[in-house]
Amino acid sequence: SLVKKHKGKVVTSESWGKRPLAYKVKKLSEATYLFFTLELEAEQVVTFDRDVRLNPQVLRYLIVLQEEHYKKTKEVTQALPEGGIEE
Repeated sequence: SLVKKHKGKVVTSESWGKRPLAYKVKKLSEATYLFFTLELEAEQVVTFDRDVRLNPQVLRYLIVLQEEHYKKTKEVTQALPEGGIEE
């Protein structure tokens, strides 16, 4: 819902399960790790970052720009035939 609020979309999501933390955070020694690949407009990232930071369920997070991934995906998409890939 947070991604939709910022006019983005979830491309992939993975649950890495419950794992021990390297050190205690807010008196917790383990947490559930989640990995998301998101698509957001550049101007939405700052407000998305703020909302994630203020969310009490999120202990730690990292937002990374995958510019290389974006460029490769765009090149592959443009190289596909008009009707897609035939099997």
